[in-house]
Amino acid sequence: MTRSGFVALAGRPNAGKSTLVNRIVGGKVAIVSDKPQTTRREIRGIATGPDWQLVLVDLPGVQRPRDPLTERMQHRVESVLAESDVVLFVLNGEQQIGPGDRFIANAIKNAGVRAVTAPMTQAKAAVATTAARRPSAAPCPASSATAAKT
Repeated sequence: MTRSGFVALAGRPNAGKSTLVNRIVGGKVAIVSDKPQTTRREIRGIATGPDWQLVLVDLPGVQRPRDPLTERMQHRVESVLAESDVVLFVLNGEQQIGPGDRFIANAIKNAGVRAVTAPMTQAKAAVATTAARRPSAAPCPASSATAAKT
């Protein structure tokens, strides 16, 4: 029997969501840039193993809406969160948790979805779950930039 599920990746702009999706999928499905808000709508990538399949949903960086564009993006993010089986809350491991992270945590809570937190860095190793490659594994150090375990 094959198990499958939708995993939404939520976090602030430039937290490493797109890089992580590309690494888990094993190819470039999401644009990666130093420029915030490069991802404007959700992008889906599929990771498959012997008896499992994950549909990874790379979401735009979540932020408090400040104009009509970010307001529409935020409504779409909230819809995708509610439709997902689980949320991977990606935090920038090089920054302190701030109001933006609390805003995202509240959006995830309001969606009523289970969440896993993954602090990520672009250049250095950080703790991240490797469930996409080893479904029953415990968290292990990983780098989203190199996909290498540390």
